[in-house]
Amino acid sequence: MSKRPLYDPESLAKRAAGRVGQLPRRLAVEPEILDGARLLEVGSGNGECTAAAIEILNADAYGIDPFPRWVGGPYASLGEQGRLLKIDASEPELRALEPFDFVHSYTVFEHIERPREALENVFHVLKPGGRVFLSFNLHLGASAGHLADYLPDYPWIHLTHTDETARELMKERFGQDRGISWVNKLTDYDYKRICNEIGFKLLYTGYTFRYIEDAFYEKHVDKLGQYSKTDLSKNFMRMRLERPS
Repeated sequence: MSKRPLYDPESLAKRAAGRVGQLPRRLAVEPEILDGARLLEVGSGNGECTAAAIEILNADAYGIDPFPRWVGGPYASLGEQGRLLKIDASEPELRALEPFDFVHSYTVFEHIERPREALENVFHVLKPGGRVFLSFNLHLGASAGHLADYLPDYPWIHLTHTDETARELMKERFGQDRGISWVNKLTDYDYKRICNEIGFKLLYTGYTFRYIEDAFYEKHVDKLGQYSKTDLSKNFMRMRLERPS
């Protein structure tokens, strides 16, 4: 049986503390630099990272998300304070916010239908010299279907099986009517090209890997044969960006 993520208050707080605790390293700044800095999370979900950034880093932290899952949750008060905002990163509304020193985002950009517009808006709302950390699924990666925590025996399910099959498996095993998540099809090359065109300075790009086994590749070669094993093995992409001063 898979180990599925939990969304109770304790689990949310624990994951947020882990992400926020790593943020100085991921932005390549000293922790004290984030003390009082204006910090924006793109795709804030339940608001747990915004809360952790305020508590752990003493940052002037905010979060945006088009789907305000924080309403009625443990961090609803941050929404009432105007720190969690219902804003789509790809819409011009983001540009109306006061500039930020830093931006971070986790497992969100792959779901944005217009990622170039979102990156342009992030560039606009970032102060000169400000930095961004992004972590997101790549379409050809093993977990891009966002079912890996539930169906670990079906890696690359979004490429090898239909959404109908995925839903049947989820209903059978967990009683959930849940299918394959939509993700955009930008490659790592596309992200780097777009960021360069917008004007970002690329300070770092890296990946987490799930290497595809030869036997699995050959079993599904009719679906996977059009892709290289190298591209299929790149699961998450991570980027550290800077808006030039």
